[in-house]
Amino acid sequence: MKRTVVKVIKEKDELVRNTVEKKRCVMVFGVKEDKTPMRQEREKKEKDVAGKLVAVASNEADEYQGEIEEVSRIGRYEEGKARPMRIKFKSQALAEEVLTGSWRLGKREDYKDIWIRRDMNAEERNKTSDLWKQVKEKK
Repeated sequence: MKRTVVKVIKEKDELVRNTVEKKRCVMVFGVKEDKTPMRQEREKKEKDVAGKLVAVASNEADEYQGEIEEVSRIGRYEEGKARPMRIKFKSQALAEEVLTGSWRLGKREDYKDIWIRRDMNAEERNKTSDLWKQVKEKK
């Protein structure tokens, strides 16, 4: 009995932690990947690119560079393919600000093919997709 209670608490704790973590993250699509073989150099370049994207989206000049906690690529590397980039911020407010200002990327020629979305799990993505389908059907 006690083990099952502990197991359920751990599962719920992990669910809450994942939900909170996802609210501080955004996914960036369309950013070309650098072929730097050294991991530290590549991570530094990725963080610099993320900082520039955040500066454009939030309309602030490098003010939020220090607010980026972590930048990582999702999936396996394949030559000629751009993997999605996951940017984790120190605060949820900044993530929301970047999402709100992501339309600014489309106005700049060098960021035209890049878009930003909220970090969602599979269930949330399916739900959002279904809602968009319903909206399109009503039009």
